[in-house]
Amino acid sequence: MLGVPQIPEVVIEVTDLEGEYEGDWKRVKEEVQGINKKDEDWWLESARVHFVVNDRSVREIGANAFTWYCNLVKVTAPFVEEVGEDAFGGAWKLCHATFSPDDVVLKPEAFVFCLSLEVLAASVGFPLDT
Repeated sequence: MLGVPQIPEVVIEVTDLEGEYEGDWKRVKEEVQGINKKDEDWWLESARVHFVVNDRSVREIGANAFTWYCNLVKVTAPFVEEVGEDAFGGAWKLCHATFSPDDVVLKPEAFVFCLSLEVLAASVGFPLDT
């Protein structure tokens, strides 16, 4: 009997953006989207990624950082205070996003076309695994 292939759940945690990725969001993006991928199926979901930024020096997720990335289902960035324009635009599988509890700034269309977004939180003590 043929079964539906299981899509793996993956947590990618960044504790030192500069050291791990030379501060380059493009490299982070490639890792998140590249899990179990082939060039011809770049648009298909191949993993369910929870991206965690625990680097206290990262205060911003820049414009277009994760635009159209279908593997991203959850983002937790407790120190991020600004989310750039179209940062997660088109990340249609993104369900949960948690940022700094101190007046997070969301630039225009930061979450445009995030059709699955259920929780957008910026609160002290928000559980990591919601």
